[in-house]
Amino acid sequence: MARVSVNILNTNEMRFLPRCIDAVLHQTFADFRCVVIDNGSTDGSPEWVAAERPMVRLIRNNENKWYCGGHNVGIRETDSEYVLLLNSDVFIDPEFLARMVQALDGHPEWGGVQGKLWKILDGTTEPPPSDERYIDTTGVLMTRSRRNFDRFQEMVDDGRYDVPGDVFGPDGSAPLYRRAMLDDIVLDGEWFDESFKIYRDVVDLSWRARSRGWGFGYVPEATGYHVRGFSPRKRKKQPLFFRRLSYRNRYITLIKNETVGSLAPHAIRFLGFELMMLGHVLLREPTLISGWWDLIRLLPETLRKRRAIMARARVSARDITRGFQPAAPRLHASRR
Repeated sequence: MARVSVNILNTNEMRFLPRCIDAVLHQTFADFRCVVIDNGSTDGSPEWVAAERPMVRLIRNNENKWYCGGHNVGIRETDSEYVLLLNSDVFIDPEFLARMVQALDGHPEWGGVQGKLWKILDGTTEPPPSDERYIDTTGVLMTRSRRNFDRFQEMVDDGRYDVPGDVFGPDGSAPLYRRAMLDDIVLDGEWFDESFKIYRDVVDLSWRARSRGWGFGYVPEATGYHVRGFSPRKRKKQPLFFRRLSYRNRYITLIKNETVGSLAPHAIRFLGFELMMLGHVLLREPTLISGWWDLIRLLPETLRKRRAIMARARVSARDITRGFQPAAPRLHASRR
């Protein structure tokens, strides 16, 4: 049994996949197995993996199971101590796995870790020089209005972001999770809630893990590059389907994990943002209202999951949300 399973999720990403896989295969850490979980791709990428990288295990889904369903299949089909969930548009540096595993080994209380990812424009771009690197993510940051951000996104990496420590949770592009944590929070046979499909799923997972007493760490020495497909700046360019998922998944996350006691101290900021968002939806994006019907349809199942989460909680929601930041960070001030 390999100590780490590197599970690469692929959905028609032939333009990225060879570079992603080769970066994994060139790791200095040797005790891992590389797995590609293919979500019904039609661009020839699974056939390429089978023919050109036979040392990589290929799991083929006959349909697009999205981020949550695809990674659930990968977690279910592997048995390693640690699991790295990798987007196919992430290219990790050779020491990435070694640094991440070392951090988890040294912190048994952590359920997962986040490395430092830099922005890269596309799958063929060469890494920029060290003085021109911009942060893609250093983990998830939560605010008192219950918004989630990638910490320090789009900031120039000038050395200020090299301090290891606690984060709310890893971003979904390259988290390394401890299987013991994943198995501790599994619900209905799902690690990621498949009703989410994609977006905010890692926030929900991290919140559930924290309710069970797990923490998460940031490992700045573990580095790589990410071609990010979605960010707040690109929101208007996203199809309605994805914007609607992001919108309604915010409320599914809160219904499952929040309490009146944890929300009350931050009620003014939360309600202020909700009123602003409601005005935005009604005036600028009324098509998002369709997300409300999704939410209503999923409400009985969501409430059932909430009851199961609350019944098993070891840490109160108020203790978890106590560390949420007062306001949204200036993550997108630079124009790069």
